[in-house]
Amino acid sequence: MTKVAIIGVGTMGRYTAKAVSQKAESIAVYDIRDISAGLEGLSVIRSPGYETAVKDAEFVGFCVPTESVYRVMMQTLPHC
Repeated sequence: MTKVAIIGVGTMGRYTAKAVSQKAESIAVYDIRDISAGLEGLSVIRSPGYETAVKDAEFVGFCVPTESVYRVMMQTLPHC
């Protein structure tokens, strides 16, 4: 795995970032909230928007609330 993007860095997104950090060359994360907490010690790129987070990503993980998944995917996928 080379470049990973994680959209949504709540509990599930943080654990996903921690899990893939062992194999990924780079991890870009984006969340609509402050995403500092829980990412200490990880080499992640905090992206200013989902567009930059997913640019050139080989894998995109959507870790957003269930009711938002479709909307967020439809907004994000054109930028992949």
